[in-house]
Amino acid sequence: MSRRLPQLIIVALVCVIAPLWTSDARAHGVTLKVHHFLPADSPFHTQFLLPWKEKLEKESNGVLRIQLYPAMQMGGNPSQLYDQVKDQAADIVWTAAGHHAGRFPAFEVFNLPFMSHSAQGSSRALWEYVQANNIEKEEFRGVRLLGVFVAIPKPNEKTSALSAIYLLAMNSATYKSLSDELKKVISANSGAEISAWLGKVFDDSEGRPPPVAELEKQQQRTQIAIDERVKELDARGLNGKELVESARALLTEYDPPK
Repeated sequence: MSRRLPQLIIVALVCVIAPLWTSDARAHGVTLKVHHFLPADSPFHTQFLLPWKEKLEKESNGVLRIQLYPAMQMGGNPSQLYDQVKDQAADIVWTAAGHHAGRFPAFEVFNLPFMSHSAQGSSRALWEYVQANNIEKEEFRGVRLLGVFVAIPKPNEKTSALSAIYLLAMNSATYKSLSDELKKVISANSGAEISAWLGKVFDDSEGRPPPVAELEKQQQRTQIAIDERVKELDARGLNGKELVESARALLTEYDPPK
């Protein structure tokens, strides 16, 4: 018997079975579970997540089926969301970096006080910052970031406050298990534009940002906090000054004062 015959048989079987797998996926669909901590009537859920779900399902011709679980309906507490997606208990999660304080030090540079003017612009800048500094590979191993978001302090805030930063993340193994067609749908609905969309939802629901003059005063008062963060990053073996300067440069580009 030719030595190549077993190999040819295997190749032939793969050619027969692979289309069946694809057909099976199309027939039964691929279900992705999205878990988050906000209520079902929150702007995030109603103005972003529901339209995003419908967009994914439509662009995949119904092959993707997105199941939404707001208000921690899948169990656990908000501080466990990142581990849930990393461990594949959920396929996609929306979580706040503040629920996992200290876990993503370079990512958390963007929650420094009053570095942002609008959630839409600063969320796009945060996405570009993550890409420019290779943060996804360094701090988010095991997950694929789909979107990021910066919630700036409320307009009437008079004291120093940190911006809240969030992430929409998908389990890496779940993403890799998808067909090329479905990967394209996910990729087309993640990234800088999705991050900006998330920011716009916040801007539209919260109103206009503080005046530039007030922001400048607040930034002066909070320089000590920024200096302390640089020291903390340096202590972790990161270049704190370089990361802060990178964040500021991207905010200047994508989120200039109005």
